[in-house]
Amino acid sequence: MTRAEKMIAFIETLRTPDGAGVGQPFVLRGWQKAIIREVYDAEDGEGRRVVRQAVLSMSRKNGKPAFVESNLNCFERGFKAASEETAKD
Repeated sequence: MTRAEKMIAFIETLRTPDGAGVGQPFVLRGWQKAIIREVYDAEDGEGRRVVRQAVLSMSRKNGKPAFVESNLNCFERGFKAASEETAKD
């Protein structure tokens, strides 16, 4: 499982924080998964991440806050551990 796939799997264990689906499992949309893959699976020839910063710009009411919060949750709650497991593999 790639770094991005681990991140996607972790995000989809979270619950929707607000809005129509509050409390329901967080389901990433296709474009959200594509962004995660573009940012977290891009590597150089030695397996190091190429992308260090990313900017997301889009119109209002498209799920930006929940998407950004879910990405932050990965790092606060467990993505570091998932990354360490990848390094051991």
